[in-house]
Amino acid sequence: MKAAFQIENGGNGFIAVKLDTLEGLSESGRQAALDGLKELSAKVYDFKKVKKDPAKFEWSERGLLGAINGTVLSVEVKEYTGDTAVVRPISWFGNVGAVLP
Repeated sequence: MKAAFQIENGGNGFIAVKLDTLEGLSESGRQAALDGLKELSAKVYDFKKVKKDPAKFEWSERGLLGAINGTVLSVEVKEYTGDTAVVRPISWFGNVGAVLP
């Protein structure tokens, strides 16, 4: 997720992480993931808890959600075998802004 953020982001005013994409991680593991992103932004949140905050997100005329000086990070699992996974990190920040390296 850090690499995707470094490629392009919507600002470092905050980072919201889609924790539900971190499947299989314990609560302490999810908290460690949030804490590990604090070097990118001092304000790191669970996306579910802040997605309705009008200071962080706005809706376009077409009904699409966009971040205001912030970025949403997540992980997409592409392949999973045994204890190995191939993942794609995602840095999303608006209606026309996303990075999927």
